[in-house]
Amino acid sequence: MYRDWTGYNWRLAGWGAGTEGVRLSPGPKGLLGAPRELIFTEGARQEGATYTGNTVGKRTVDFEVDVHADSVHQFRRINERWLRAHRADKPGHLLSWSPGGPWLALRVRRGDVPMPKWNKDPTLLRSQQYAMQWVAERPFFEAPVEDALWTDKGGASTGKLILPNRGDVEAWPRFVITGPGTPLIQDGPGGPMMPLPKLERGEIWRIDTYNRKPTIVSNLRTNPWAYMRGRRFRNPIPAGETASLAVSMTGGDRTNSILAVLTPRYDWFR
Repeated sequence: MYRDWTGYNWRLAGWGAGTEGVRLSPGPKGLLGAPRELIFTEGARQEGATYTGNTVGKRTVDFEVDVHADSVHQFRRINERWLRAHRADKPGHLLSWSPGGPWLALRVRRGDVPMPKWNKDPTLLRSQQYAMQWVAERPFFEAPVEDALWTDKGGASTGKLILPNRGDVEAWPRFVITGPGTPLIQDGPGGPMMPLPKLERGEIWRIDTYNRKPTIVSNLRTNPWAYMRGRRFRNPIPAGETASLAVSMTGGDRTNSILAVLTPRYDWFR
């Protein structure tokens, strides 16, 4: 199913396919994995090469659809709405669901200009086929978020955050910390405790540990990164594992809390 930038749902395949007047043709390309470029090092006297890692690029999905209707007026309306449903500046979402898992979403934008198959006026046939392209700058499908909340209701200064990563790609947790107090959060499963600055009463920190673009936002400080003194989270939650992250808060009271949020990611749709 495709949910366009206006929130309208197009059932392209599976149950109810074509109900809105557009049906996905067989053979879409780019859905079975995000594009990866393998990185190797080679030496003058080395046999073969040594694998050192990989980079993940944007995902491109090439597909074809059939737009059809029972009348000329209906075809014109559906055809125009379908073409307007794709924009480069306003993304939609490709949604996939299976009985064995949750809804997965891939945020997509229009890529190449749609190419019509029929050269004649399609209104005469009340049908048109298009070759189209979606581009996803975030190349992985995302599932609904998992979250865990620790609060100091019992007056204890320590606790655990249980975060399952049901995806098949490593994921980076996000934290929302409410002061007062000085928090400590474990940096990934088996990792060290990460000391954070003391938060004032009413202060809220929002931390995204994503290694490619880590961010910290405070409702009271203009540059919270300066208080980290170069420290940052470095360990993700491995795919298919449930993490038990230790947390503690010193100098706080029963109003402080630590919320952890994780978005499971999938390499391909289910």
